[in-house]
Amino acid sequence: MTNKKGLVLYWIVPVVIFALILFTVIVVRTTSLQTTVGGDWAFNFLDNVYDAEEELLVQDLLIKKSAWKTAVELSSSGGQVAESDCGTIDDINVWNKKEEWCLPDVSTNVLNKFVEHLEGNDKGYYDLDFTHGFSGKSDQKDVVSNDKGTYTYSYNFDVDLGYSFSGYDELFEKSQRFVFECRNVRDLKSCLEDKRGNWKFTSCENEAFRFGHVKIPFCARSSKLPEGFVDYSFALDFTPTTPFSLENVDAVQERDFLVVTVDKPTIIGDFTVYFIDSAYGRDLITSDSFDWNSVPSIVSHYKITMSASSLCPDFSQMVAGAGYTCSDKIHLAVSHSPGNYFVMVSNTRDGKESQFNAEIVETVLSTS
Repeated sequence: MTNKKGLVLYWIVPVVIFALILFTVIVVRTTSLQTTVGGDWAFNFLDNVYDAEEELLVQDLLIKKSAWKTAVELSSSGGQVAESDCGTIDDINVWNKKEEWCLPDVSTNVLNKFVEHLEGNDKGYYDLDFTHGFSGKSDQKDVVSNDKGTYTYSYNFDVDLGYSFSGYDELFEKSQRFVFECRNVRDLKSCLEDKRGNWKFTSCENEAFRFGHVKIPFCARSSKLPEGFVDYSFALDFTPTTPFSLENVDAVQERDFLVVTVDKPTIIGDFTVYFIDSAYGRDLITSDSFDWNSVPSIVSHYKITMSASSLCPDFSQMVAGAGYTCSDKIHLAVSHSPGNYFVMVSNTRDGKESQFNAEIVETVLSTS
């Protein structure tokens, strides 16, 4: 007689084993299928990301190239995109005119030049910031898509140029301090030599100081960069707030007038020749408290104001009442009253007169 219970047990074991094997195969295949599909989707979607990053990399290279061109071009014109409102000297933009400053708007000028050098690849950049590195914003966005998805990216940028446009701030601050400290120093070159640091006169390559001028060009060179140097070219106006007193005053009688000679000043204005009776006393005239308007009327004194032309004739051809510029001298032909006089000269520019009693020459004026 067949044992039914044993027969059931005989078939149960193989069936369970088969079921376990079948379950394992199904699970493995399902997992493999899901992994394959998921990885394929991600891989294809990353194509979008790679395309976007490639575009942004190209744009970053354009940004660096354009920014470097902007740095070099702007620095060569003193940060200006047009002629300075304070004028130029030898085609170099001047940053100030006496006490008025015409400093460039660096942020605006950088943006304009930067966009110009992008050559049609501008993405509507704004809010350029060069406090740390070089960054900017753009509202423009682009989309890369395929059958696996869509990727959107913006053109905001932040690149390292190895150079900062904020260097202009330091130049502006030093320039203003420089002008304030040296404009009223007679020996301008010595003052500038003491304070200019690594700045060069006129050019970074061929330095030359402009003697006899108050508008001085400079070149300030940046530290070494991978692409080279950035040379800032600009000029500063060191016009003194008040003209300097005239030097080497001399007086020679020529026919019926007196020729008063002084060294040619850097700033030429109107000249006033003062005559005062020598009996008044040299010490009174040279004192700091001397006031021309307080000289008693009983003391013979008068003054004559004139300008100097660019002509330079011989003394024999000079005419009374005229001034002449001859090389490094100014000659003033002055009609006079006979007598013994102290003679002094001042220079007036923009309503400001130099000290006139710093140098005095005594002369005897005759009628012929």
